[in-house]
Amino acid sequence: MEAQLKLLYDMTKELAETEESVSYERFEQLIVLRERVIESLNQHKELSNDENRLIKLIVQLDASIHDRMCAIRDEASKELRLINASRIQRSGYDASRYGDSYFIDYRN
Repeated sequence: MEAQLKLLYDMTKELAETEESVSYERFEQLIVLRERVIESLNQHKELSNDENRLIKLIVQLDASIHDRMCAIRDEASKELRLINASRIQRSGYDASRYGDSYFIDYRN
């Protein structure tokens, strides 16, 4: 159990201390690892002092990880809005509004 907590702490600390260039895949790996550790914690009734200490250290890093994940979410949301806006503009030009009408040039 302590080995899993140590791995989780190391990964959490690494992601909390790195620059903004961390991909969302790394955060996804962290979430999967956290879920496995939580399942293991639910099965164990008592934790040692070292395990409690590691859990407290992980919780202290949660705020920075959460902020980073929110920033990634907001950036993705912004990009999706831009894509949808350009799609709407393009569909306005591509639509054939006058499919059944004729254009007659009287000058010739």
